[in-house]
Amino acid sequence: MNRNFPNPRCFKNRFSPKNQLLILLFLLLGGFEMAAQDCTNDTQNPVAACKNALAVGVTATGTAEVLAGAFNDGSSDNCGIASLLVKRSVDGPCDDDTMPDPFAPTAKFCCNDIGSLVEITLRVQDTAGNFTDCFVPVTVTDKIKPICAPPPNVTVDCGDFDATLAAYGNVQASDNCTLGLVDVSVDSTQFNSVCKSGHITRTFKAFDESGNTSQCTQRITVSYLQSYYVRFPDDVVTAFPGTQYGEPEAQGDGCELFSVSYTDQVFTNTGGATFLIERTWTVANWCTYNPLSPVIVIPNPNPSATPNDSLNLAGPTVSPVGTPAPWAATQVALVPNGPVQNFADYWQSDANAYRYIQIIKILEENPGTVQGT
Repeated sequence: MNRNFPNPRCFKNRFSPKNQLLILLFLLLGGFEMAAQDCTNDTQNPVAACKNALAVGVTATGTAEVLAGAFNDGSSDNCGIASLLVKRSVDGPCDDDTMPDPFAPTAKFCCNDIGSLVEITLRVQDTAGNFTDCFVPVTVTDKIKPICAPPPNVTVDCGDFDATLAAYGNVQASDNCTLGLVDVSVDSTQFNSVCKSGHITRTFKAFDESGNTSQCTQRITVSYLQSYYVRFPDDVVTAFPGTQYGEPEAQGDGCELFSVSYTDQVFTNTGGATFLIERTWTVANWCTYNPLSPVIVIPNPNPSATPNDSLNLAGPTVSPVGTPAPWAATQVALVPNGPVQNFADYWQSDANAYRYIQIIKILEENPGTVQGT
């Protein structure tokens, strides 16, 4: 029986053709009992039927608003239901007051409800103002993941690389309710920390207090561009064997791992010296060095025709054009009266290694043991 069908006794002018048709339909639908009721003086309360329980999820705003009909589970009335209204049975944390909530068409929930059971009162009211209340326990949940916004990907030169990673920003994380821990992990398996090249991946994982998680990543690319200069040692003319004879100096941008090595070839009674040592220096950057690839040979300049002239002793500096002092490239003739050679011509940004022969002359007649140091 449809209890919400209007009672025919309530019709005005019940015997008009239109209303007689409605009365006939009512009787055919089984409304005999209701037809006998008088809705002009209805004092019978509705039958309120609530759902056993309801689960509500807050939205991205951290709130939820649920229509009263969502709590209803088939309430009925002898003369018809006029309205369904709801309110919290006990004033909750989602408003700014401590006063009891009024009945309204919707019930409101918020993040502060998560973790507690909220009782909602459903009021079923008929056209005569009669009402009956029933109650629904509501579980409020948050299934919205936190927002994880990583700092932008970045590419830096190896010389400017910040090993602390602090220069590359931080994650911006937020949540519709309460953000919890933000975990940061660093994957440097594709990064060469010695030569400062490759890439690093930072993974940020954000948690909220409901256990939802989201993650985002940032890629830090460290580009390796070899750029170093070399100053080779001066030639040496001495009567005191065993003293220091100098070694090459290398200047880079902090990315190189320099290797400086030498081999000696010793000659006796030659070139006006008791001993003459040809010390072959090899300067390499281990970050790029390939022992199977060729090296750049740097000539030893001798611009003066006078043996042991100080002009012939100065070791050259190899650097790119425009490098300021004290690392400016040497410009000198390689042979007496020869054209000036700019040693910047020997510099290469991708040089595998540089090789240079330093000349060491020991003039002592009885030098004892001669060794390179």
